[in-house]
Amino acid sequence: MADKEKNDNTMIIVLLNIAVLMIYTLVLKPLMKGDYDILLLCALLAVHFVLCIITSIFYNTKAYLLSAAIIFLIGFSTCAYAFNR
Repeated sequence: MADKEKNDNTMIIVLLNIAVLMIYTLVLKPLMKGDYDILLLCALLAVHFVLCIITSIFYNTKAYLLSAAIIFLIGFSTCAYAFNR
């Protein structure tokens, strides 16, 4: 019975991290005009990834670890695809 009453916010945390990822990607894409501007987005993705890993360690939740994996997979693959066209 206690398991059903437990409030699980895993998907909310993951969706919020994906929303943040989408927002800063969509904001930075039109602002980037130079050849090496992609490094700014990659650095921002790396910071977001590391923050999710650190948060996962301190709060001992798997939601932030899942968010870090999704940011790594979606963020860097989208970054590579969008900016190499």
